[in-house]
Amino acid sequence: MHIAGHMILYAVGNAMVDSSCCGVWGCRFALVPGVVVQFKCKTDSAQNPVSIVEPIHDQAIRKEIVQHLEKTEWVTQVRFWE
Repeated sequence: MHIAGHMILYAVGNAMVDSSCCGVWGCRFALVPGVVVQFKCKTDSAQNPVSIVEPIHDQAIRKEIVQHLEKTEWVTQVRFWE
């Protein structure tokens, strides 16, 4: 996803809780590590590509990301890495 001219790294997941008394419940969430500063700029010891990512602290940009993810990914929670 691109917001404010920056590539944003995020992951979407689903959680399910099963209970014998209340039925099944779940939620869809997103984790946002941050802005990709350098994409695949080096490799690790197993030769996997590594990118440099910085956390997002700007509240206006965070709000824009949350709105985008709620609309496009149907998430109910968005968590940002610090």
